[in-house]
Amino acid sequence: MEPDVSIETSCMIRVAVVPIGPIPTSLFRDYTSSLVRHHTVSLSSISSFYTEHQKSPFSQQPWDSGSLRFKFMLGGSPPSPWEDFQSHRKILAVIGICHCPSSPDLDSVIEQFGTACKGYSSSLVQRCFAFCPGDSQLCCVKELMIIERAMYSITKEIFWRHVRHAYLLFEALEDDSKKGRTLILFPPADRQTQEFHLQTMVQDIAASLLMEFEKWVLKAESSGTILKTPLDSQASLSSEEVIKAKKRRLGRAQKTIGDYCLLAGSPVDANAHYSTALELARLTGDYFWYAGALEGSVCALLLEDDSKKGRTLILFPPADRQTQEFHLQTMVQDIAASLLMEFEKWVLKAESSGTILKTPLDSQASLSSEEVIKAKKRRLGRAQKTIGDYCLLAGSPVDANAHYSTALELARLTGDYFWYAGALEGSVCALLVSMFCDPR
Repeated sequence: MEPDVSIETSCMIRVAVVPIGPIPTSLFRDYTSSLVRHHTVSLSSISSFYTEHQKSPFSQQPWDSGSLRFKFMLGGSPPSPWEDFQSHRKILAVIGICHCPSSPDLDSVIEQFGTACKGYSSSLVQRCFAFCPGDSQLCCVKELMIIERAMYSITKEIFWRHVRHAYLLFEALEDDSKKGRTLILFPPADRQTQEFHLQTMVQDIAASLLMEFEKWVLKAESSGTILKTPLDSQASLSSEEVIKAKKRRLGRAQKTIGDYCLLAGSPVDANAHYSTALELARLTGDYFWYAGALEGSVCALLLEDDSKKGRTLILFPPADRQTQEFHLQTMVQDIAASLLMEFEKWVLKAESSGTILKTPLDSQASLSSEEVIKAKKRRLGRAQKTIGDYCLLAGSPVDANAHYSTALELARLTGDYFWYAGALEGSVCALLVSMFCDPR
């Protein structure tokens, strides 16, 4: 059994991190210690890198609360004979670490990285991070561009402060075999800037992997590949075993699709496929794969439960004051975005809700039947006032005023003067906010 295995291992993407060229051990350790801090990437942070080329098979993707999780395999890892059975055992990405002063010939670095990637046939994304390039190396770069894509949550001021030290991207396009492998140059910079660049590149890798997972899942059901484990492949399959394997193919494919949904951070989609896999495996007597689907389903349920309850642990590693301020600002922006989406959900269902909104003046005692009738008449006006409140909290004073105007009219018609005063108060606030937002 592998060390460091838990229920959540099934949702972790394995990334081989390998040294390229004669990099000093201390520097390799230093660079990788910075890299492994980015083991969890929120889905909301990769939107600027992600492109939906076709309708995503992950229909229940939790973009506001989900994440991709990485397990960095320092020094690489040999292929596992159980990769078909447990997709998380595959090395799905390769990151090379190069120290440019120790490897002056970039063409040689690219060749060495290409050779290293050949040992990981299952990898879908390859990147080589080359640190501290010299001026002569930059002159040799065939395609040079400064990255101008900021994370969605970074303000222009912070972004442009960092982009002055921007990393340089070099695509090695000598031949078709190198098209997927990218050399990323990190010019000398302070610790904070380097951390920012690493974080951005890990987000880019996460987005690239997500798009590759989508491609894999979309073509998986039409594929005729027979998935095997070492238990199946001790010898060449007999004709009878081939027939049995074909019957089991669909169930195994559904289980594997569930695995990729889990790696893509979509536990609800994963569970749907695992449920199908469990039924098919039971019908075909494929009990080993039944157990594997059951294991994946438990992991998916655990992640889904965490997502529903909103329990998110944000880790802030030790850092200088400026870096910590930057991380805090990013997290507050994330909280603001989450609140805005929750406000939208509340407003969309508010008018159809039958809830009777009350104040302490209403609820001194149980409502009589006459008071219940009166409260029902007043419900729509109170709902409009409350929707106005949420529009105001969401930073939309014009929408707020529209709802407050309706609430004022309804409260006047139903004699609900206390809520009339509340709507009037909110309307005044909305008008003031509108004036500050538009000084004209």
